[in-house]
Amino acid sequence: GLLQKIFYNHKASVFSGGYFRVSSSNSTVLNSIHPGELTPILTPATRQALESYGIYPRFFNPAVANIVGPNVMPTNVPLDLQYTLPAYELHRVLLLDPNPVQITITKLDGTSGDEDWRRTSGNHTLHIEFSPSYPDLSSCHLLPSYLPCSSALSDKEIRFFKPFLRADETFLNFIGGNLQLWNSYVIFPPELQLPKELPCYGS
Repeated sequence: GLLQKIFYNHKASVFSGGYFRVSSSNSTVLNSIHPGELTPILTPATRQALESYGIYPRFFNPAVANIVGPNVMPTNVPLDLQYTLPAYELHRVLLLDPNPVQITITKLDGTSGDEDWRRTSGNHTLHIEFSPSYPDLSSCHLLPSYLPCSSALSDKEIRFFKPFLRADETFLNFIGGNLQLWNSYVIFPPELQLPKELPCYGS
């Protein structure tokens, strides 16, 4: 994302903050959209065809949930993979969740890189608890020590991890939900020894 590179450290921009690696979340809204696995809709013949060409037979497309709606996505799909997401999209989606949220995320270094960068980049993994309706109830801790985020991060750095501070929901939802500028990208375990390219993705 060009805008993420330009506004990476821009205090007032919704495009600041770079990228996050999401390890876990109890947000029903976030989990209904990202990472958007559609593998259950693939027929056995389709999966066999993918495997015959050396393609890992899992299929992801969060754009379907963002544009058509989460109600069309398969249910009971295991959330067993980490994924990366622009800070803008993470903030936008979490603002849609009216319920208290717990999420574990890592802020990646910089704004671009390869699969190894998406899998391993970032010095701090944070566990955040917050309610969009009651931001004063938020808490932020470093993992695995569970020390307060303030013990290792500046106020400016912590600001990037607090989605409820981004208040312009109308603008965020327009450019995210309607224009569909960014998607999440899953991270497969290295032991699968998959090619550097992302397996089956998109429509």
